[in-house]
Amino acid sequence: MTAENSPQATSGIDKLSAEAGIVIPNAVEEMSYAALAWEVAKQIGGNLSGDLLNSGISLPTNMMEPLTILQRGLEIFEYLKCLEKAAKCKSSINRMAFIAGFSASPFANSPDRFKTNFNPILGETFEYIDARFKSPVKCFAEQVSHHPPMAAMNAFNKNWKFCQQYGCVTNFMGNQLDLRTDAQTHIYFPNGEHYYSTNPRARVHNVAVGTMWLEHYGEIEIVNLTTGEKCVIEFPKAGFFDSAPTTNISGHIYDKEGKKVVKLQGRWDDHLIGQWLVDTEDKGFVKGAKIQLWKLIPTDWKDGRPYKMSNYSMTFNYFPDDLKKHVLTSDSRRRLDRYFLEKADCESATQWKRVAEYRQRMDEADRKAAAKKGDQEVEHTKDYWTPNWFTMVNDHRGKPFWEFTDKYWEIRAKVEESGDPHIPANLKDTSCDFMHYEKNFKDLVGNTVKLGDRGINL
Repeated sequence: MTAENSPQATSGIDKLSAEAGIVIPNAVEEMSYAALAWEVAKQIGGNLSGDLLNSGISLPTNMMEPLTILQRGLEIFEYLKCLEKAAKCKSSINRMAFIAGFSASPFANSPDRFKTNFNPILGETFEYIDARFKSPVKCFAEQVSHHPPMAAMNAFNKNWKFCQQYGCVTNFMGNQLDLRTDAQTHIYFPNGEHYYSTNPRARVHNVAVGTMWLEHYGEIEIVNLTTGEKCVIEFPKAGFFDSAPTTNISGHIYDKEGKKVVKLQGRWDDHLIGQWLVDTEDKGFVKGAKIQLWKLIPTDWKDGRPYKMSNYSMTFNYFPDDLKKHVLTSDSRRRLDRYFLEKADCESATQWKRVAEYRQRMDEADRKAAAKKGDQEVEHTKDYWTPNWFTMVNDHRGKPFWEFTDKYWEIRAKVEESGDPHIPANLKDTSCDFMHYEKNFKDLVGNTVKLGDRGINL
């Protein structure tokens, strides 16, 4: 990746990775997952089952990687070239094919990454500008709900718009961990076409005993809500005696009458190829043609990296001074627990993680008290909270969906022009106001922490 097309930067990707501060190999002491299982068992009274992430259990930071779930969610955009190709197609069938490649691509980041991510604080945000393309892509995510946990994400350039909401529910069953994100995705193109997709589930095997491995199972279903065309990609489930995932995937694209028009085959950890069963209007997309819809970027870079992140993922923590002037105080890059883990200081990371969790519970109690007094009006009563950048609407099925309001980038432009930071009123001095740790958190850790003295500029 060259300096000109590297994300969120003006320097090359290797320099970006170094400046991002990702720790050197083995800098963080590893805890075995068997040890984690017993740690969890102690916290929940020996009952090794249930929803691990949303149970209130505080996981040790050496079992984590220095990204929040909001940041990890944006890894779906590593292969945005697929959407750029989709936007150029004349035929909706061919556009669907490249959307299928885009939808299959994120799973390739997961086979050997077993560490979990930091749960976002309610109201936490993450912005990212991907400058690899002629039309830069603006990405933004917000934690819109805590009960149940839900994140909303939006990304766009002049060629397409992407909207998604997702949560994460886990089921910890001693030696395996099931994960369900229930991601719901909408993609729009300037010609008016609207696509909707859902994703498969995941399961981590041998969490406590044996060699760990991860599988994705179920199916991706993509529907063109404008034309009626449909795509289904099947992810086979491993058998009871299998000791490794079945990474082969297959499926078809169907026209509005249900006729198969493209055959899909590949591996979720490497590639997706389409074989055309009909002629289409785009050059080269004819009956019998085999076209690569997505291919994994070579993974040699994973060797020796403790978190096995791609170069793209590592840019998410890049935080130069010019960005610090513009992004919100609630941005994930400002979190101290995440920051200290990035610097391989697990002790400080764990301390600040507990502080953040404790303060979030205090904030929730304050909101409930204010709501009972009638001092606070909120649209969504479970959290007594109204998100700042997304609003609840009904989707094409009549079900709730978090829609981006577009206010963020308007305010961001004003901040960039004036130099005055923007802090939404309901975030100021709360657990996700990450620029005011000294003022709000100093008594929670037993002493006053002067972050400036430690060379930390949030």
